[in-house]
Amino acid sequence: MFNQLASLLNIHRPSDWTRVTPEQVLSQPRTGDRTLLSLRTWLAKQNLSLLGDLPPEYWLSQSAGKSVVSPFTILIDTGEQHPFTFSNLQAGAAQDYRPIVVRSHRQALGVSRGDYSIDGFTGQIHIERKSMEDAHSTMLGWGDRRERFEATLSFLNQIDFGAVVVECTLGTLLSGAPEHGKRSKVENRRALNSTYLSWIMKFSSVHWLFCDTRGLAETETYRLLEKFYAHKLRQRKAAATKSKTFQSDLSLV
Repeated sequence: MFNQLASLLNIHRPSDWTRVTPEQVLSQPRTGDRTLLSLRTWLAKQNLSLLGDLPPEYWLSQSAGKSVVSPFTILIDTGEQHPFTFSNLQAGAAQDYRPIVVRSHRQALGVSRGDYSIDGFTGQIHIERKSMEDAHSTMLGWGDRRERFEATLSFLNQIDFGAVVVECTLGTLLSGAPEHGKRSKVENRRALNSTYLSWIMKFSSVHWLFCDTRGLAETETYRLLEKFYAHKLRQRKAAATKSKTFQSDLSLV
């Protein structure tokens, strides 16, 4: 059933699959979520699972099609004080809008490197989360928060994909500007807007997403990670196909 895939991954017996991660399976040419789910179910029936994957009993329960498991693990920085749980997400129409089971892991991502990334892709995609209160204190420069956040923006600006997801709209952020020190709400509103415009000019590769609610911010964060992961898989598959074609051409020389 999985002979071609087994050949590509140097699999000789069912137990060899336990040395292969779901990401390695998906990186192979012409391999998608359905193939991965079929493989997981087949292995589960033999009381086996892929490396770092959920246990066999879980995949046996999934064969009824109750939910979909995200193919990647989200890394959450240990310094993130109010992390998203990613517990109310749904798959698309192709998967009948079933609930998505998201695997996550707390890990130190590094100083000024944002709050969220993908296992296996650190240094390539990082996302910083900001509540409205946090955004106010950071952008208005309370303490050393502004300098530390600028270091984060500098990092996000240099990687493949960096983003800041804010748990309110830009309008709400500005209208909700607080009084602070000697500055009035109006003065701080102007300072916030000026800072935001300055940063999107200075760190032009960083994407800012202003969301109506925390729930939407959570969903958008997952979707960004999901899109990036799918994009990288397509690149890997294209490279693998190109390499295979090249090797095939060499054999004819």
